[in-house]
Amino acid sequence: MLQFYAPIVAGMHPIVIYAAATAYNQEFWVGAWANNGNCCVQLYESQDLYYKPGGAQPEHPDWYGFNVSVPTVAKMQTIAQQYRQQTGQRLCVNDMSLNWGGVFDLGPRYGNPHWQSPHAEHRLGLNVDLPFSCNSYLQTAFNIAMANGGGAGPGGILVHSDHYHLRFVD
Repeated sequence: MLQFYAPIVAGMHPIVIYAAATAYNQEFWVGAWANNGNCCVQLYESQDLYYKPGGAQPEHPDWYGFNVSVPTVAKMQTIAQQYRQQTGQRLCVNDMSLNWGGVFDLGPRYGNPHWQSPHAEHRLGLNVDLPFSCNSYLQTAFNIAMANGGGAGPGGILVHSDHYHLRFVD
C-alpha cells in the first residue's frame, strides 16, 4: 500500500517507486484538494448577484460550477450588495473554481495539459472574474472589489481585455 499526499492542489504528480534492480515511474492524477480538506462552496445567485449567461465554455467540464472559499463567499456577497446599492444593477460574475479546488480548463482540446492556464490561479477558490460584457459600471465594480479585498492577493486585481480578475486571500 502506498499513501501519497500531493504537495499542491490538483494536477499530475510523478511518483518513482524503487524495487530491487528496477525503478517504476508513474504519474498519478490528483483531482482533489492536496490537504484532503474542502476547497469551496457555491456562490449562489441572489437579488444582488448572477452568473454570466453561458459562462461555461467548451473546455470546461459539464459540471462546471461557481465555487469559492467560504471567506470569499462573504466578500463577494458584500461586493454584490454594494454594487447593487450604488448602481441599481446585479453584479455579474464568472469563472471561479470547482467545488473541490483545481481549475477547470481541461486537456488537449484547450491546447494544454490538464488543469493548466489560463485559469491556473482559480484552483484555490480565491479568484473570481467580473466580465465586462455584463457589468455596466466597470469602475464602480473595480472600486468596490478593491475596497472589499478583491485585490488583496498577490498582484492585486488583474485587468484582462474582457474581465477583472479578482484575487482574494483567506
